[in-house]
Amino acid sequence: MLIILAMPTTALAEGLSTQSYQIQPDVVAGAAVALKDNTISLAETGNEQYLYGVAVGSGDVVINVSGTARPPIITDGQAKVAASDINGEIQVGDQLTASPIAGVVMKATQSARVLGTAAQSFATAGKDQTNQTRTLTAKDGSTKTVNIRLLPIVVNVSDYQSSSPSVPAILLPLQQVLNGASGKTVSSERTILVTIIILIALVVSLVILYSSASSSIRSIGRNPTAKNAIFLSLLQVIGMIAIIFIVAFVIIKIIIRG
Repeated sequence: MLIILAMPTTALAEGLSTQSYQIQPDVVAGAAVALKDNTISLAETGNEQYLYGVAVGSGDVVINVSGTARPPIITDGQAKVAASDINGEIQVGDQLTASPIAGVVMKATQSARVLGTAAQSFATAGKDQTNQTRTLTAKDGSTKTVNIRLLPIVVNVSDYQSSSPSVPAILLPLQQVLNGASGKTVSSERTILVTIIILIALVVSLVILYSSASSSIRSIGRNPTAKNAIFLSLLQVIGMIAIIFIVAFVIIKIIIRG
């Protein structure tokens, strides 16, 4: 679980939660939170559909209102939230959604429930604070170090519809596999590109295998004693196919970890 450093923030709240909710003890100022079953907890990819707002310090709220929420939760207005560069560096105006790190948001690269929009670029925000890092481990064992820092945003929870082409339904299982392998959300474009690479590798391998098998059958028909040489040739073809798929795997890994 991520422990977010309590740094000074400035929050101009147009709307502040005044309801009485049960708040999990790990919710601290600067954390993105979700609301489910009357309980406020740290937001992450598993509960992004329940995104609710940003926890802030009591001294950071400009508009004082009565309420029992501690820390106060801003649901509409401006606040600083812990953000990461998991999905690439955030720019002003980017939509932000929950990330694999609890309480931390990332850039939305496809349609999703979002917390709001970035009011400052990730690079600029990093000049005024100490950068935190976190190492994520994907299912394939690979690791990726990401940066975390407080980022000013305009809180406006809504459903974001990406303008990029969506993944065809038949490719959704592949995209889920890629998401798990990379430890982040893989965009539609990258999923389609990976699919093309896989298809190319399959087609090339099948062509090589078919040509080799046909040649072997003809050779056996002409010279039955050449079986050992033909068997060795088939082993070489299998090795070539293995190399093709290894190269394809390396390219796919570079694409999804981009």
